[in-house]
Amino acid sequence: MATNLQYMHHGCGPVSGLRFNAGMKKPPLRETRPDTALDGPRILYTRQEAARLLSVSVRTIDRLISTKALAIRRIGRSVLIPHVELMKLSRRDVVNV
Repeated sequence: MATNLQYMHHGCGPVSGLRFNAGMKKPPLRETRPDTALDGPRILYTRQEAARLLSVSVRTIDRLISTKALAIRRIGRSVLIPHVELMKLSRRDVVNV
């Protein structure tokens, strides 16, 4: 038991097939890619990525979303912001938050 560890699922016992060796690293929770992996801009951005691109806080992005100054798309629970909407927002002279 010292060499093999098992992932546990909410205390309900081991999940079949999800074993890893104690010396191995855990698999990443989600796959990430650098922004330069594709030639063009991405289609959708997370709130954190949009905030970084616009040089504002995530809270400012949340305010823009709640006041409908920034349109979003939802995929499951994910809140995603289209690239086109970020470009529209960046071209405005004044944005009321």
